[in-house]
Amino acid sequence: MTEFRIVSLGSSSEGNCFLIVTKEESFFIDLGIGFRDLMRKLRFLKVSSLPSTVLLSHEHGDHTTGIRSFSKKFPITICANDSTFKNLNNAVKNPGVESKIFTTGEVFQIGKAKIKSFPVYHDAAEPVGFTVMYEKHKVVYLMDSGRVEQNTKKEMADADLVIIDSNYDDFSLLQGKYPDTLKERIMCSGHLSNEVVGNLILNHPNPQTEFWLGHLSKEHNSPGLASVTVNYILKYGNGQKKKFKILPRKGIGPLWHPAETRQLEFMYKSGTSLSQP
Repeated sequence: MTEFRIVSLGSSSEGNCFLIVTKEESFFIDLGIGFRDLMRKLRFLKVSSLPSTVLLSHEHGDHTTGIRSFSKKFPITICANDSTFKNLNNAVKNPGVESKIFTTGEVFQIGKAKIKSFPVYHDAAEPVGFTVMYEKHKVVYLMDSGRVEQNTKKEMADADLVIIDSNYDDFSLLQGKYPDTLKERIMCSGHLSNEVVGNLILNHPNPQTEFWLGHLSKEHNSPGLASVTVNYILKYGNGQKKKFKILPRKGIGPLWHPAETRQLEFMYKSGTSLSQP
């Protein structure tokens, strides 16, 4: 029985953080939520061993803001590429932070989990996505990206789970009050739209892959709108059997685990999104 679980602790422009649990140890992908919020959620999930490692996708505050407060209480290791570290300002200038630099594209390990970073298209210094491989299972994390390149689609092709940015609705953003420069930034180099993600799911070659749609804009998206758009694309594109879930902006959940896993440490049902405690 595989002990491999992933849960979202928050996914929005106000903070992104994901908890990965393996038999050997647990770690975070990004740490964009505050210390009190983070600890409340970990206690609620009854996490017995506090993670001490963070994989950092890029330097933007909604992915890094929790580092400083966490490291004042507990030692933590930040894994990021050199360009990301150079743009973190004072976030890692703390005795409680250990820095481990990886080269984008290389494979390294946390316990028995193999981690591969890959470049993504986003307006940061050197943004990356992550592939987490544990035993026979594969999870791809692609949270901030203005477009999905062909090499990234190949990376996603055999994944069990893809965590992907679905930030905005095209019409809502174009008709909204943001200045044109910000709209252009979001659409060209910032994030993916519901329509783009819906078509990615539709054309994805593996019907068993589950997609998590995150980082929904508070102003120009909603869980209902994202769900309706993607379902419409799948229905009329004959992709009804594809699986996806919408991540809550601030709440906990859902929980992903391999299909054969039955005994769960977390005290809630698989696939249930819970409100923030």
